[in-house]
Amino acid sequence: MLKSKYEVLNVIETDIRMMLKAAAKEQTEKPIGQEQDLDKQQEHSPADTEQLLVPAEIVGQSIRNTSSTIMEYLMDPMIRIIGIYGMGGAGKTTIMMNINAQLATDKAYHKIIWVTLSKVLNLEDVQNEIAQQLHENLPKDMNDIQRAAKLFQMLKKLKFLILFDDIWEPIPLEKVGIPQPTIENGCNILMTTRSLEVCERMSTDKNIHVGGLSNQEAWDLFASHALQDCKNATIWQNTLLYLRQFRQEDILDREKAIYRLLRFSFFSLKNITVQTCFLYCAFFPVNYLFEPNELIRYWLAENFINNVNDMVAEIYEGFKILTKLKDVGIFQVFKHHLRMHAMFRELAIDILQDQPGFFFDAGLGLKILQYGWEWAEARRVSLMRNRLNFLDDNQHSSPHLLTLLLKDNTLLYDVSPTFFNTMPSLKVLDISNSAIAELPSSVSDLVNLHALFLQNCSSLNKIPSIGNLKKLRFLNLRRTSIQVQKNLSALDFLTFLKPQS
Repeated sequence: MLKSKYEVLNVIETDIRMMLKAAAKEQTEKPIGQEQDLDKQQEHSPADTEQLLVPAEIVGQSIRNTSSTIMEYLMDPMIRIIGIYGMGGAGKTTIMMNINAQLATDKAYHKIIWVTLSKVLNLEDVQNEIAQQLHENLPKDMNDIQRAAKLFQMLKKLKFLILFDDIWEPIPLEKVGIPQPTIENGCNILMTTRSLEVCERMSTDKNIHVGGLSNQEAWDLFASHALQDCKNATIWQNTLLYLRQFRQEDILDREKAIYRLLRFSFFSLKNITVQTCFLYCAFFPVNYLFEPNELIRYWLAENFINNVNDMVAEIYEGFKILTKLKDVGIFQVFKHHLRMHAMFRELAIDILQDQPGFFFDAGLGLKILQYGWEWAEARRVSLMRNRLNFLDDNQHSSPHLLTLLLKDNTLLYDVSPTFFNTMPSLKVLDISNSAIAELPSSVSDLVNLHALFLQNCSSLNKIPSIGNLKKLRFLNLRRTSIQVQKNLSALDFLTFLKPQS
């Protein structure tokens, strides 16, 4: 049972207060990306976004002391790997963000790399993230050993600092391709985790426990700043006022209390379209970096925003919704990207799980797709960013399936020719950034398809006739080997075409 006000505040201090401050600060800014052309793909590295993360204000003497200690450790040649551990919400990430900000203009390192981990460790994702922040690419046809060797060659020339945030299991540096930090190369690794055991198994030289604010610091901070910070963010103001109604004996579980508050915030959005657009973000992997135009394109493809024959009005409405979600703190804002806070993603999944037919299997490292009876009731399925390599026929018909997201399955090279025969209602299909060379013939029969996303399928050189897809509105063939077909002229509703350039 929750013992004091502090125990509530200790959890929400990092996760909510930081978002409140960002929301109030950015109320006066233009809607994100309003000046951008939706058809124009942006080419920005995640490195450019992570390095520009605005650090939260360091509060509490103990946390300030911890930050100072870590800076001293980084200057010590005998200390190469540092672990920061403690319970969720204690301020570990906030501390590391401030370390990152302090060193951003320093010349101590050639390169500072920030990598946010997921609960299921995917070495390929870690390798790709590091390579992108080095403005390099790892070819998809490389095996794990080749990828590690190439990444090692990139990193061994640099004096680097790698910041690993939210490690759940040890990272084998040699398998990733990260040179061991030594006195000779001057490199460092700084990591956050909830487990001291993970630190020890990473062979850290120093471990620092972060216990959060003292009881009095937490309460003083909340009492004097919380409502002031969110005075222009109506939803969060209502949420915090709602918190004041709780008595200690009413709160039986800390996480349940926080989700209760966040759920209250969701329903305070009131506008059903805004709520729907928010919930849709749950289908993307945790810590996914959205480009604003990309997310709006999904919303339009799903027909969440519909102004008949007026694409410009729809795009403008999409930016308004995106700005609304940003202003209430649901998204963390980077230079060119957005990231949904993990607690909000969990909230969205929790809400959608009340309804049948939604599957959130993104970023789980799945290698084989298991079909069960539940596919008969499936409506929206996300299998993004897994390790699938072949999709066999589904023996269970999915007559109600509207959305199938297979993006970022970089090992997916083949799909059964009849795979889509059991999905007659499919409206949105995303197979982008995969290794497929040929789209299965059954795609030709998806007469209800609104959107077909195939961008970054560099091996794709053949697709079946899509002249029968009269409802197709969005088609993205960027970075494929497909030539625009003559029968596309028969698609009266096609308003967004992105051919290979």
